[in-house]
Amino acid sequence: MQWLWRRSDSAGYSRRQLGDYALQFGWMRARRGTETMIDRSMIFTVGAALVALLVVLELVRRRHLSEEYSLLWLGTAGVMLLLGIWRDLLHQLAAVLNIYDPTNLLFLLALLFLLFIQLYFSMVITRLTRENKEAAQQIALLRYQISQSSSVNEDDQRGERD
Repeated sequence: MQWLWRRSDSAGYSRRQLGDYALQFGWMRARRGTETMIDRSMIFTVGAALVALLVVLELVRRRHLSEEYSLLWLGTAGVMLLLGIWRDLLHQLAAVLNIYDPTNLLFLLALLFLLFIQLYFSMVITRLTRENKEAAQQIALLRYQISQSSSVNEDDQRGERD
């Protein structure tokens, strides 16, 4: 926060005004005595992460979602829970990456996750398409062999009757 104080002093804002501004936009948390007030966004984030965890686990339990794919969603819910509980981690990561607003870092992480999911599912679709094509070719060959063997059997049966 020290860099923010120095820059604000040159802009003519008092430390009190800047502190109020930081509280308003969630850059700092208000303290009552020694307890930290929990803001609504933290409650929402933790609640959404817990709901996501429960939904994914229930889908796996009912066999609507494969264990292979559930790991991605469980990891996502875990990261949401981690960032929801440990808000300072998001702020520290934003400072390390030189991103001004931690919310922008959150959107960047979400975008990268969605791109990763798309790449992963594209690989799965490519594999399934290849397997489907090979299975269709094998079925076509088996049908051809069956039709050939049935026509040979019909010819043999006609030859025995004659």
